[in-house]
Amino acid sequence: ELKVAVNLQEAVENVRGTIRQLIKEKNVTISYDFGPVEEVLTVQSYLNSIFYNLITNSIKFAQVGIPPVMKIWSEFENGKIIINFQDNGIGIDLERYGDRVFNLYNRFHHAVEGKGLGLYMVKTQVEVLNGTISVDSKLGQGSLFKIVFPA
Repeated sequence: ELKVAVNLQEAVENVRGTIRQLIKEKNVTISYDFGPVEEVLTVQSYLNSIFYNLITNSIKFAQVGIPPVMKIWSEFENGKIIINFQDNGIGIDLERYGDRVFNLYNRFHHAVEGKGLGLYMVKTQVEVLNGTISVDSKLGQGSLFKIVFPA
């Protein structure tokens, strides 16, 4: 696959455009700060898919009665590019499910529709791009997904 310079702000805006109706319905706030790293040399379709899955997951797993708020930001640390996705959703019980968050067909919230493919796909695509993904989350307190790419 061809690697190109992908502007991170454009990646977010593309997703925002694709799910405009959903954002309006659910009163979603997405803010971002890509000051430290504005673009990444990567496979555009994969990065778009990663952003799409993490953003839509965030909306899907919002807390009842609380509008979804997402913050996305980049960092540059020890020669690595870090992209963070933080939300105020229902969170994941990592003590129970931590080792299985990114596994295929795993679903932890059966009240929400899904096939358990999203995070598995995200992890697969991140790894194809030589990156890693991790999550920090508490039930009722949202999640923070961290993607690390070599610069």
